[in-house]
Amino acid sequence: MYEFSGFKTAITGLVLCFASALASAGVVHQTQGNTLTGASGVKVGENSYSVEFVDGTCASVHGACTSGSFITNDSTQAKLFAQALLDQVFVGMYDNNPSLTNGCALQSPYLCYVHTAFTTPWPGYTSAYSALNLAVEFNGGNDLAPLQQDYLLSNDDLSKDDSRVWARWSQEKATPVPEPTSLALLAAAGAALTWSQRRRREVKVVE
Repeated sequence: MYEFSGFKTAITGLVLCFASALASAGVVHQTQGNTLTGASGVKVGENSYSVEFVDGTCASVHGACTSGSFITNDSTQAKLFAQALLDQVFVGMYDNNPSLTNGCALQSPYLCYVHTAFTTPWPGYTSAYSALNLAVEFNGGNDLAPLQQDYLLSNDDLSKDDSRVWARWSQEKATPVPEPTSLALLAAAGAALTWSQRRRREVKVVE
């Protein structure tokens, strides 16, 4: 009975620790007051990213307005980043509420275009995939697509446009997650340690 109880205790502890680690790996919204300034832990493909919502020109936000300064140069990938904003970031109180997003607050209560830049197709222009966050009262009956490809003038200052803001992405360092075999080994080790300690106590009592 003691051996089984020790094994069950070890397994329970390991499962709880692993569940806690998984729960903490979700998206974390970054805010200043009630304003959404970005998020971390956004999953795109197999990787996790942080995103900031920043006003300004293409060059001032990305360090340079060239293809090499963006998180991706591929339109399909850029679309995935924009979709991740809709699926993972603009949720809960931020869903359909563009006035809470930095760069689109107050003056533009109905819609906000959040641009993920990915290339400069022609001199003076930037191509971006845009996630469109629409206010609840503006959503019914409109034909605006939630995702669209846009072309912006590279020297446009989005701080002067209350309905548009840049999404500046950065990849996060990978946090290793134990594989099932590793978890099984940890469980076995924990059970053996618990059993060993209990056996020592039993031996001392007998002596």
